[in-house]
Amino acid sequence: MKEWYIVRNDKKYGPYTTDEMIQLRQQRKVFEYDLVWKQGLRQWKPLIQTEEFSTQAMVERSLRGEVCEVLNRRQWPRVKKEASLLVHNNVGLWPAKTINISVGGALVELNTPFLNPNDQIHLHFQNNDLDSEHFSCLGTITGKRYTNERLRVNSTIQYNVRFDEKDQNAQGQLENWVQSLLKVKQESLKGA
Repeated sequence: MKEWYIVRNDKKYGPYTTDEMIQLRQQRKVFEYDLVWKQGLRQWKPLIQTEEFSTQAMVERSLRGEVCEVLNRRQWPRVKKEASLLVHNNVGLWPAKTINISVGGALVELNTPFLNPNDQIHLHFQNNDLDSEHFSCLGTITGKRYTNERLRVNSTIQYNVRFDEKDQNAQGQLENWVQSLLKVKQESLKGA
């Protein structure tokens, strides 16, 4: 049923079905912080704060087998990896860390609200492990996640970043991280 509306720059769009909203989100046409509304909601609220589009709701849809028709699958496997890096956009420089990473991108946590989807950023990964080398990537922000803690002074924001260009060390290092962490995960599942 087409019941969802989006408001952006004081203009209302819609109505859309739930599946259409998910596809718009994945196409980066709607973001987690965009305000949405449907009959029954008291007020407009950020997409991510609605029951239907919460992370938990997306996981449940996936478990019910609804992913194949609506949700896009990732192009590269993603693993949990906390890596230290510096991020800059030729205006500001910020220390950051990854939450998870793949050969094609990462979820990066940093303490600035001034970056937005479609912004290009430079990511400089530091030596994080004994067997890792420093490397750099040029990336594009594809998503921005505010947290409830954002109201605190020292809280962070999570940015989804797609790697557009990588230096000569990046591809090999990213592949090593992903392969070794996937191997550890598979071994732990066998032992469980």
